[in-house]
Amino acid sequence: MNIQAKRQINGTFGAVHLNGIHFADIEEFKADIDIDRKTGQWAGSLGEDSKITGTKGSGSFKFKKVYSREIAMILPIIKTGKDFRPMVVTELKDPEAYGAERCVIAEIWFNNLPIIDFKVGDLVNKEIKFGFNPDNVEFEDIIEK
Repeated sequence: MNIQAKRQINGTFGAVHLNGIHFADIEEFKADIDIDRKTGQWAGSLGEDSKITGTKGSGSFKFKKVYSREIAMILPIIKTGKDFRPMVVTELKDPEAYGAERCVIAEIWFNNLPIIDFKVGDLVNKEIKFGFNPDNVEFEDIIEK
């Protein structure tokens, strides 16, 4: 089957929502699941094999500094000693694609909160890193042909 190049999804049409708030200023979003493995070898074999023993989720989102919403949303809660755990919903779609992909990651936690970072003459961008339990990932829509 031949696939036309126009079917590859353009990230420009991606969207991120944090607790229902649309991040129109998103620059880049990434979420990964790391798979922990233990290796082992069987008697009579030189080959090494492995078994999954755990998973761990991590990610980051980069955005153009337009608002102070991340500070207003996260900082007051963290200052009380509570662990703010919002839900992230991502959408990846393109008018030329075979469909759209929608992913929900419930209860992310923040690993950093950038407060102030700027350089005179440069546009300001921010990056927030987060973690999540891979059990809390669901795809509501996937792209199929």
